[in-house]
Amino acid sequence: MKKGSGLLVGAALALVLPLAAQAEDELDDVTMEVMELDEATTNAVANQIELPEQASETARKMVQERTGTQSRERHREQVRENIAENEEALREQSQEMNEYREQYQEQVRERQQRTQEMQREILDQVQEPQQQMGQ
Repeated sequence: MKKGSGLLVGAALALVLPLAAQAEDELDDVTMEVMELDEATTNAVANQIELPEQASETARKMVQERTGTQSRERHREQVRENIAENEEALREQSQEMNEYREQYQEQVRERQQRTQEMQREILDQVQEPQQQMGQ
């Protein structure tokens, strides 16, 4: 296993070193560490790559853009949820208002009916003495 790992590390270095030499003019500082494997570890290879400040700034900007986009999407979703909740609340209020309106209309009809009955009783009371006097 150790030979296979050594070949893998060697191939990785052969690919990285020429690229690093070309990019050295453009990059301020690049640090790369390849840790040797010992018998106690598995076939894992640990790498540490530090990029120059310019690369860090670019990465920060990309994260900010993604975070901003994600934040806007979360905000839009919250707005959609609020709209849906408000629409549901309005439907419920409208239904309650209709029920109150129906109850009020029923009360008005009952009062009108009682008023008409009272008017008939009063008319009957007024007409009864007149009929008795006319006889």
